[in-house]
Amino acid sequence: EPIHVIAHRPVTCWGERAPTRLLIERALALVAARTGGRGLRCLEIDWQEHAPTLRVRSQGEPGGELPPETVAAFRAAAARAGARVAPDEHGPGGAGLLLRFEQSADAAAT
Repeated sequence: EPIHVIAHRPVTCWGERAPTRLLIERALALVAARTGGRGLRCLEIDWQEHAPTLRVRSQGEPGGELPPETVAAFRAAAARAGARVAPDEHGPGGAGLLLRFEQSADAAAT
């Protein structure tokens, strides 16, 4: 399945590759579940609020219930990768989310 990746500027993110890769996979699965698998999924890489940030979204319309196991797997992956999860500008019911890697920003500052 195609995924659109947008980098707004160069961003360095410090962290372990395996937990970060798993988090991205789980985040893409979560936004796909929110839209019933419809719509192009996108990753937008940026620097926001003094931390590397990854916006994960789908261009499909959100709706329906999310499978609890998909949500639990995503939350566990976010905790393991040390990412803070927040809704994107469309709010908690939207088809996107933000992952902030604040520990990475702390490491880059030292």
